[in-house]
Amino acid sequence: MADIIPLFPLEVVLLPGCLLPLHIFEPRYRQMIARCMKSKEEFGVVLSQGDQVASVGCTAEILKVLLDHPDGRKDILTIGKRRYRLLEILEDQAYLQVRAEWLAAPAPPSSPATAGLLKNYRRCYQLAQGREPNAGEEEAGESVAYQMAQGLPLSLSFKQQLLEEDDELARRAMLEEHLNELLPQLISREGLRKRARGNGHPA
Repeated sequence: MADIIPLFPLEVVLLPGCLLPLHIFEPRYRQMIARCMKSKEEFGVVLSQGDQVASVGCTAEILKVLLDHPDGRKDILTIGKRRYRLLEILEDQAYLQVRAEWLAAPAPPSSPATAGLLKNYRRCYQLAQGREPNAGEEEAGESVAYQMAQGLPLSLSFKQQLLEEDDELARRAMLEEHLNELLPQLISREGLRKRARGNGHPA
C-alpha cells in the first residue's frame, strides 16, 4: 500500500528506533513541521547527496520541540519509525512529498547478538565515544543492528545498506563484518591522538 507523506531529504541516514535531532530553519520545512505537529503525522527522511536521492528512507516521528527560536526556527528531536520505498517524488507543495510504499518490519530474531558482534561493537563504541555503551544501546528496539549503528562512526553508504536490508540476522552479519574492518582503523586513530597529546612521545 502506498501513501503520500511529507519528505525531508538530508545528508543523513535515519534508522528505525534511532534518534535524530534537527534544526528547522527553511520556511518550507517550518511549514512542513507545523503540519506534522498539528496532525501528529510522520515525515519521510531520505539520504540525499548532490542530485542523488536514495530509493529507501525512514519516517521520523517528532518526539518534542527542544527549542523554539523567536524568529520561527525550531530545534526538534525525532525518532525513526517506518521504512519505505520512494515510488514518486511530488513537487506540488511548498515542500516535497513522496508517494511511499511501506516496507515490512519483520520481528527481530529471538536469539541475542553473537559474542563476536558484541565484543567488536563495545570496543568500537568505546574508542569512538570515549565510554562504554549502556545495555540499552546494544539490545533495545526493533533491531539490535540499528541500535548499535546509531553510536558508531559508520559511513552513510554502509548505514544505507543496513536500512535497505530486510533481514535482521543479515544486518547483524553485515555489521559484524564491517566492524572487523573498522576496529583497526579506530585503534590506529586513537594511537595517533595519544602521540599528538604526548608531542610525539608515547604516553
